[in-house]
Amino acid sequence: MDVTIIFNQMIVLFLIMLLGYYCFRKDIITEDSSKKLSGLVVNITNPALILSGVLGDSKIGTPSDLVFVAIVSTIMHFGLIVIAVVIPKILRTPKSEDGIYKAMTVFSNMGFMGFPIISAIFGREVLLYGAIFLLPYNILAYTYGVYMLTKDNKDGKEKPKFNIKNLLNPGVIGSIVAIGIFIFNIKLPIFLVSSINMVSNVTTPLSMMVIGVSIVHISIGKLFTNGRLYIFSLIKLIIIPSIAFFILKPIIKDEVIFGTTVIMLCMPVGSMTAMLAKEHGGNDKLASQGILLTTIISVITIPLVVLILF
Repeated sequence: MDVTIIFNQMIVLFLIMLLGYYCFRKDIITEDSSKKLSGLVVNITNPALILSGVLGDSKIGTPSDLVFVAIVSTIMHFGLIVIAVVIPKILRTPKSEDGIYKAMTVFSNMGFMGFPIISAIFGREVLLYGAIFLLPYNILAYTYGVYMLTKDNKDGKEKPKFNIKNLLNPGVIGSIVAIGIFIFNIKLPIFLVSSINMVSNVTTPLSMMVIGVSIVHISIGKLFTNGRLYIFSLIKLIIIPSIAFFILKPIIKDEVIFGTTVIMLCMPVGSMTAMLAKEHGGNDKLASQGILLTTIISVITIPLVVLILF
């Protein structure tokens, strides 16, 4: 695996993130437009990116491979839930922060950062595997994630109730449609394929600019003096992927599936944690700090982990 490709991709993502920060400071992107851009990515361009992975002539894997990836992804997420139980104990977090750290352990930035990186390494076709990783991710985000992000909030908000409609979001729907297109070998008209590909191409720059905007709202001084977050970042970005590498190496024989799984585990905290915490009255400030710090550090750790392990 060429670490140069990963390092260059991380630098590109980081520079685009800084561009988002600059645009907000210059009032080119406003708070309102940032929310709309986020909605555009989540609801339109990211599902298009998922679909684009199965629309080309080049295909990856077999239906049995998809089932295997689904099993691996499910086990991986439940393994992270188990690890998340001990993280607060290791970090000695205040009880009010337990849920946030557990959620940050489980939910990584697989879509916004993971997809561009695995597609740069393995080709756009591997996004089909990425789509499968998103299925248990989304199910857990709106069940386990919402509970952990809100279980300690003290703002008087009523605890959110589970709603099956939350699971049928555009990302999940796009993943299911992509799997269907792959399994049944459906051929779409060329004009539709070109349109989907063109829309999908803006996902990465838009998503990273939205992350860059979020930097503006975080106290940089507090961020870089939070020792607990540094230790958490070390565990999430280096220790967990390294342990997974040695556990999964004898089990997963397919190099693409194995590489995709480990790289997904290298991703920083997902923006979903801050968005759900803010929506439901949780500690969105701590979640935002975790997202920013792990994103910055991941520019170094992702190429480092790949260089050492692969």
